[in-house]
Amino acid sequence: VVSTAGNRRSVYLWRKVRAGREAVRAKQVGTVCYLEWSAPDDLDFDAPGAFESYHPAVGHTIPEARLRAKLAKARRSPAEVEEEDDDPGEDGFRRAYGNQWRSIPDLSAKRPDLAIDAAVWSEATDEESRMVGRVAFGVDVAPDARCAWIAAVGRRADGAMHLELLAGDDGADWLEAELALKVRRHRPLAVGWDAGGPTAAYSPEIERCCKADTKVVKLRGGAFLADLEAGRLRHLGDAWLDAAIGVAVKRRIGQSGWVWDRTDGAEISPLAAVTAALRAYDLHAARANRSVYEDDLFVA
Repeated sequence: VVSTAGNRRSVYLWRKVRAGREAVRAKQVGTVCYLEWSAPDDLDFDAPGAFESYHPAVGHTIPEARLRAKLAKARRSPAEVEEEDDDPGEDGFRRAYGNQWRSIPDLSAKRPDLAIDAAVWSEATDEESRMVGRVAFGVDVAPDARCAWIAAVGRRADGAMHLELLAGDDGADWLEAELALKVRRHRPLAVGWDAGGPTAAYSPEIERCCKADTKVVKLRGGAFLADLEAGRLRHLGDAWLDAAIGVAVKRRIGQSGWVWDRTDGAEISPLAAVTAALRAYDLHAARANRSVYEDDLFVA
């Protein structure tokens, strides 16, 4: 389970953090490893070297100047930095980039039921699973662009559908170049994304780098869940995707529909990416069946 600090909606993550901190304090020895890089609550972010004192990536993959610019923006325009109901202004920056819990979830509140049964998901694991023929890509960007993912879905030789994460990283600055590279390499049938969610802001980038068909899809999870429960999906047991499955809940829309819920702060972008890819593949299934690449093995 990998994440920055959450907010008052992040009940699932806060339980993990509390358990991890308690295990460290008690010097417990077992099968769980808890690692936390966070700024002390009283850290003066304006002091020289403040970011280097707690953030292992500063000076390597993240320039200190970038963090100082984000801090200045948060102080100037809180509403432009954080999502509704999130910690505003500098508190929002401290949460996202200092890994500080600025508001604490109420653990007495009733937890929503998870959308996907862990046992059913585990049964779909096949570490030797491979796709043959053409594939479809899915793209998802998390709220606040805190991370982004590229996924692929394709059919296996036995007819089952294979789900796979191809790339993921913090932020979204890297997305366009990486997606363009993978499109050139794999010539996907289509690239799908949810233009009704956070990824909508990146629609121009996705369309610009894709020579394949692009497809705006609705990330309603009913079809995904039906395929999983019917035994038609396989995955590699990727830890990032497992973590997203472990926090995914439903949000009802209309009388009978539902989508993956993002209102509780849970990180489900890997799941959203494979859902978009699966939907894009379904919409181009006829082309996939006629593909001259049908016997080619997909190698990520």
